[in-house]
Amino acid sequence: MGPIFRAKGLSFSLSERGDLEVVTDVDKLDMIMKNVLSNSLKFTKEGGVRIEYGSKTAIFCNAEGHGAGDTRR
Repeated sequence: MGPIFRAKGLSFSLSERGDLEVVTDVDKLDMIMKNVLSNSLKFTKEGGVRIEYGSKTAIFCNAEGHGAGDTRR
């Protein structure tokens, strides 16, 4: 995914925080992640996208970007 974001002049990072083991429908998870990445690429106009995932006591996914709807200007 990195080269696609860099082609638009954006940074991209994906990082794991802690161990994560999930039993799920792989096709559904693939669809969700493709949707998140597609939307972040579509709506991020400058800066970049950072996605973190992991588990402490619950599963989390934090996606951060700067684009449509971002009030930090």
